[in-house]
Amino acid sequence: MTREEKKTLKFKNRMKRDSFKKDVLENNIDLHQTFFIQDQEIFSMRQTFTPQFNQQFQQAFQHYVQGNWPLAKKLLYKVHVMVLLISLATAPPGQGRAF
Repeated sequence: MTREEKKTLKFKNRMKRDSFKKDVLENNIDLHQTFFIQDQEIFSMRQTFTPQFNQQFQQAFQHYVQGNWPLAKKLLYKVHVMVLLISLATAPPGQGRAF
């Protein structure tokens, strides 16, 4: 790839990122839907969690994206505790997991 082609590609990628960022900031894109539902690998991975966990995570994620970081932090902490409890509950006896 020539230097000019690299430069053009870099410009096009930046334009795509800027367009995506604008859509996100204007609430034209649901990030939760885009990344956590439509991405089949992530969707499959999250199937092991309870609906309550997924709902709590979605709320925390939305507050984070909207810039409401104090509430997002509080909700993400609750999600983290849920993960710890699930991990401890599913660990073999005597092998509690630590994060």
